[in-house]
Amino acid sequence: MKSTLAVVFSCTLLVALLFVAVYAAGGEERPSGSWQLAQAGPAPGPGTDAASGAPVERYLADEAEIRQMCEETLSLFLRKDCRAAFLKMARHTPISRDEMLNLAGQTEKQFEVIEARVGRMLGSEFVTRDAAGQSLLKFTYILKYEKHALRWRFVFYKPKDKWLLSSFHWDDKLVEMF
Repeated sequence: MKSTLAVVFSCTLLVALLFVAVYAAGGEERPSGSWQLAQAGPAPGPGTDAASGAPVERYLADEAEIRQMCEETLSLFLRKDCRAAFLKMARHTPISRDEMLNLAGQTEKQFEVIEARVGRMLGSEFVTRDAAGQSLLKFTYILKYEKHALRWRFVFYKPKDKWLLSSFHWDDKLVEMF
């Protein structure tokens, strides 16, 4: 059983919230978070969750649905419902529900720190849409606070004719947007 779990984990998605950057002044951790596919072995079948083999609940048909999913997710964060936001994204990714709930808990803790530093959340704003070929799209938004903003990037992949959320990342590196 242990060897089976080791193989499963070596073949699944690697999930990490990154807290590695350091503020230039003050030496504090810079909050950020991300999730992306990183294959260490054979991939699961198309449209399946890497850990459980369960199907991705719903592919996104077009860019309008993609943008709607991004905006609904950010709206849930604005209501301070990290759990619901991550579950919303989980419907469109090949990542397990448990892993997404783990990320939700970590992100919720980071958001508490962020609000203590930069005030309450005010809203979100669409910034850019970028394409790489015919199969990759990136949507960038900012989550606005009273004294700062967080950059959110959602990357979507189209294996055939519909889209799935391939990765997402948030950080406060606003200068990199120019």
